Amino acid sequence: MGRYISSLLIVFILFGAALFAQERSRKGRDSKRNVDQFKVNAYPVVTEGDNIRLLVYGLIPYQSLQFLKDGYGFSAGYEASLGIRDKDGNQIDRKTFQSTVAVGDYVSTINRSAREVVMAEFIIKATEYTIVGELIDEDTRLKGIVREKIDMTGLLQPLAIYPPFIIGEYPGNWGFEENKIPVSTNDISHKIKDFPLFLSGRVKPGNFTLKVVAKDANKDVFWKEELNLTTENTTFRRRILIDQKPDENLTMAIDVTITQENESDSKVIELRIRKPGLSYFISNVDDALDQMRYVVTDEEYKRVKKAKRKEREKLFYQF
Repeated sequence: MGRYISSLLIVFILFGAALFAQERSRKGRDSKRNVDQFKVNAYPVVTEGDNIRLLVYGLIPYQSLQFLKDGYGFSAGYEASLGIRDKDGNQIDRKTFQSTVAVGDYVSTINRSAREVVMAEFIIKATEYTIVGELIDEDTRLKGIVREKIDMTGLLQPLAIYPPFIIGEYPGNWGFEENKIPVSTNDISHKIKDFPLFLSGRVKPGNFTLKVVAKDANKDVFWKEELNLTTENTTFRRRILIDQKPDENLTMAIDVTITQENESDSKVIELRIRKPGLSYFISNVDDALDQMRYVVTDEEYKRVKKAKRKEREKLFYQF
């Protein structure tokens, strides 16, 4: 009897140890490493002929790198790559980068707004692709990998509006005028007072109309403009300044429609404006909502919990 109890106890101990090891392994996989803050954004721009110009940017926050103290301050090295694969997984092209970041003090190494940017340009067709970005920290040798699927189908049609995007400023040459670069729509500073919108697409020679409508999170229109244009070409590029933003809501949508000869094409982008003091590294809105339970009214909390997931995120940033 004593031997049976001892054997049973050993089994329980081993079983408990296995569960603990699995849980620790799961938490290790789920926890976000610094290197995983590496992001990739891709923007198609119209070009002549039967091709699409794709601009891809790798955003490397200083917080994603391991800085080491040296005689002049702190430095961190990295290797990065930006590649593109077809829908079967075959690599079409790949660009590699290697650099060292040097700063004068420790505070600069944890500055959330400080980042390195790498850029690659690919000439592609109107089909589906996967963008693959890789970042390797020189000191830890940890690797972060980002994969983003993009669908270029329809962008070579005679009438097509390309996905619009906001143009911001960052030192360097990024495929536009000097110091001009596309801005990530998920992390726009609340200090921005207007939005320079970049538009491009395909048309037939002749007259066409561009209509731009900006809506807040409640789908109320707060800005709109319609342009009647004429061209002798089959492509166009245009910038429009949206000089207004929502009064209270921190999310907005921009609808762009091109019309010519009773045909039309539309694209929509959503922007999220970063609220002062609100962390933009929130990865799970449901968890964040649970933490907000004690700082919102019962009515607001019920409204958010009953909403669909996409609407729930909008309401979260609105509150």
